[in-house]
Amino acid sequence: MSTSAVALGTVRRTSRNRFLLVFVLAPALFVVGACSSNPVGPVIGEILHNLASDVQAVINDASSSANALALAASSNAQVAIDNAASAFGDQLDKSLNQVSDSTKQAIIKLQETVQELASTSVQVLQKATDDAQQIVNTLPFGHLEPQLTSFTPRSVVKRSGPNTLVDFHGNFFYASQARLTPTLAVAGVTLQPSVNTTNELGFEVPLGDFPEPVTGLGSTPMTLNVPYQSGIVIKSTRPGTFRILITTLPSSPVTSAVVTNTTHTTGSRNQPVSFPATGQHWYISSLDGHDHHIELQAPTPPTGWSIDPGSAQIHIESSVEMKSQPYFSTLDQHGLAVHVDTTSCRVGPFGSCGTGRIQLYVTYDLVQAFDIPNVTTTKVVLGWGDTRTFTVTRNEWRVDVGLFNGSTLQVGPPGETSNPYLKIEDAGTTVRISTAPPNAVAAI
Repeated sequence: MSTSAVALGTVRRTSRNRFLLVFVLAPALFVVGACSSNPVGPVIGEILHNLASDVQAVINDASSSANALALAASSNAQVAIDNAASAFGDQLDKSLNQVSDSTKQAIIKLQETVQELASTSVQVLQKATDDAQQIVNTLPFGHLEPQLTSFTPRSVVKRSGPNTLVDFHGNFFYASQARLTPTLAVAGVTLQPSVNTTNELGFEVPLGDFPEPVTGLGSTPMTLNVPYQSGIVIKSTRPGTFRILITTLPSSPVTSAVVTNTTHTTGSRNQPVSFPATGQHWYISSLDGHDHHIELQAPTPPTGWSIDPGSAQIHIESSVEMKSQPYFSTLDQHGLAVHVDTTSCRVGPFGSCGTGRIQLYVTYDLVQAFDIPNVTTTKVVLGWGDTRTFTVTRNEWRVDVGLFNGSTLQVGPPGETSNPYLKIEDAGTTVRISTAPPNAVAAI
């Protein structure tokens, strides 16, 4: 073999060996590269599991304290956690230092949202509700992973009837395929869907599975299982799991309600008066040689009293040579006066002479009007979404209410419109009491 041939052969072997060396080592380098960053801290699956446990603790507290807003926010957070588990299904065994920034930020946002659930602030809990929905809307889903965007109802009222439809909306690509049919687990029973499409699932849930709360709010957990296929060459079935919570409401938000109203009637009391007093009666005489035209005035009634004009009388004890009779010149509820005329002695053409004189007094009744309040109470029966209107005396009513969450209200004018479960509106001579509809409780 020539030197050139040997050299060529060497080059070929060397090239082939190098090719083989690269071919063999490339996968090894890929594996090493994938594992070069070791997990630091808990993996995503563990983080989501711990967040779900925290959410469940909030749910337990919110149920016992009848905190509807905390229940709604917790339910949204739980749905967001399960959506994250579906969206990051191939990364659940990785820690935050092994995933993309977008995945890391989504997990951090979930953690912040769950922390918000511990707040007692209405504003913070409402923010947690909105944040959870925003996370669901922005998770980086592929085309095939199941996604739950919303469900109804969020709350039910315990009532008679066989079933209630629990409806789910989202992306359920494999729902219609054999062996991948979604199911709903509730109260130890697995239910099959009555509605099954790629964007909607519906299940008829017996109302008996929603226990009526003795006090506060009840909550019924359910698990929506939406299995799906994963992998391109080697396919496997993964369990898409979404845990939801439906709040069970008592038959009414009001445990007791009483409207107290005060009406008024007028009573009166009479006091007989004789004036002037005995021994001091009026005496008018013209023996002084003068004619007299006199207004005899009775005293003004005391404050709060008035004269009954119909009861007034003039009493004449004695009268001599009176040309006219006395009469009331003033007579009303505010006072009275008697007009008296007497004439002096005059010698007439026939020599007769008469001098007028009279003694008299008056009697009348003083009347005092007084208020007689009449207090009435009316028990009110209210359900969810009810409105009742009552006729009341302006500014003289009160409503006492006991609510299902253990709180009490005592409301008078000008009413109460800030309570999330009950509004009491003052319309002057009427008061309107209305309760929130059951579908609004999840937003309270």
